[in-house]
Amino acid sequence: MPAKVVLKFTKGSHAGSELVYTEKEVLFVGRDQNDCQIVLPEPTVSRLHCFLEVVPPAIRVHDFGSLNGTYLNGELIGKRPGTMSIEDARNLPYNEYNMQSGDRLSLGNECEFTVDIQTPELCSECKCEIDQPQYVNAGNKPVCAACYNKEQERIKAEQAALKKLEQERLKAEKAALDKKKAEEERKEAERVAAALKKEKEELMKKTPPKPQPEKRSCEICGSSLEPNGPDICENCRKNPLKILEFLLKQAEKGNENAREIAGYRNIRTLGKGGMGEVWLVREEATGKEMALKLMLPQVAVEEHAKNMFLREAHLSGQLRHKNVVEQLKCGRSGDIYFILMEYCKDGSVDNLIKKNHGKLSLDQATRITLQVLDGLHYVHTKTVKGITTEGKEIPGNGIVHRDFKPANIFLHAGTAKVADFGLAKAFDTAGLSGFTYTGALAGTVVFMPRQQIANYKYVKPEVDVWATAACYYFMLTGRYVRDYDDKSDWVIQALRNPPVSIRMRDPEIPRRLADVIDAALIERPGIGIKTAAELKQAISAAL
Repeated sequence: MPAKVVLKFTKGSHAGSELVYTEKEVLFVGRDQNDCQIVLPEPTVSRLHCFLEVVPPAIRVHDFGSLNGTYLNGELIGKRPGTMSIEDARNLPYNEYNMQSGDRLSLGNECEFTVDIQTPELCSECKCEIDQPQYVNAGNKPVCAACYNKEQERIKAEQAALKKLEQERLKAEKAALDKKKAEEERKEAERVAAALKKEKEELMKKTPPKPQPEKRSCEICGSSLEPNGPDICENCRKNPLKILEFLLKQAEKGNENAREIAGYRNIRTLGKGGMGEVWLVREEATGKEMALKLMLPQVAVEEHAKNMFLREAHLSGQLRHKNVVEQLKCGRSGDIYFILMEYCKDGSVDNLIKKNHGKLSLDQATRITLQVLDGLHYVHTKTVKGITTEGKEIPGNGIVHRDFKPANIFLHAGTAKVADFGLAKAFDTAGLSGFTYTGALAGTVVFMPRQQIANYKYVKPEVDVWATAACYYFMLTGRYVRDYDDKSDWVIQALRNPPVSIRMRDPEIPRRLADVIDAALIERPGIGIKTAAELKQAISAAL
């Protein structure tokens, strides 16, 4: 039984209902039916009142500057004064609060729910999971049926032995008048006692000792670790070079988990992204240079979550197209994940933009955009084979990138290639990234349509098409699609601020091309251009 976070509504229109979450979720709460996953119609609830981040068994709340306030267990944790506008309120500092089971969250005075965090019950003896606890041991702690039956058998054996000894004692007392008979009974009693003692000693040898907490140490430096924490200590996690050298040494020693990168040597670091660092490595036998991405989970997760990430990363390994960075191998060694991929020596488009003083020429930006649209069309329409938890392959239709931005477009010998298809989504879905989904605070949100921000887990390929138009816009103008400021939350601004027409940024953009880009950036009621092929055709026709 996985861990659960249950929201139980005790006041308001939802009173008596429950919401159950067993996986990671990002939930906006408020009256706005378009942007909120939990819609509460009460007048004391703001349009965007707060948001909840759920990573079972943990939950965190963040107030958005609501008018009627947000209360945790009766204490105010966020509220703007009645005379202050919502825009000014967003300038106020509001903290995030971790919630515990039994906590009560009030949105104004007409809506309230409590948090119930449910974790699986474990046997106090063998530590196995108990679906429905029915038995307890002598210390009144829950045990499984097997451990309970074993204890009952031991008690019965001891009672039988004591009963037999008592019978022998009574016999000896009765035969006290007859010395010969008493002596024979005494010897017999001693023989029986010795046999029982031996039997008891043998039984004690077979009884397994109580399990002790497993001692854990860092895989790299050997320092002590917490029982339920990551496999690598905090000091080693801060030193990516030490992690890389450790992984390459494991491969040299023939470690089965690192065999995919045996024979490679570190050259230099290439960069750092939302999920980890990328290194240039060289295969010593051939001299071929490759890019090696190393990732470390931000939180401790279960084994099935780690395997789920590798199953989803397996999909990217099936992509073969000139405009997609080829992923050659992937795997993990303990708490270290690695992906070996094609090395693009000319770097990423975001670095190219910086070298060109903030933007690219029309010809250069268009050439890159048309090529990546070819890559997107291929990936969105390709039939790939997924892997179930039982290891069986199942067919699937296409992959959505979900993290498309200039930093994920690479250049090699004049060819533009898209990298990291589905990896950010796989990292988040498995829970390896912690509370905040990968890249959201590092600028990715500026290249996301509002549909993806409000519901990033379930999106269609059209969000990648919108993001491509946003990247094209950025390459041509050096500006983001929306207006942003540093006074309020960028996530809220991305949901509220509409795209700015590209000719408002640069009147020199050809009008027919500007019309195409503006049409591709439409979000309401839906995304304007749905497919990569359609956007490529429209750009080509405009030029």
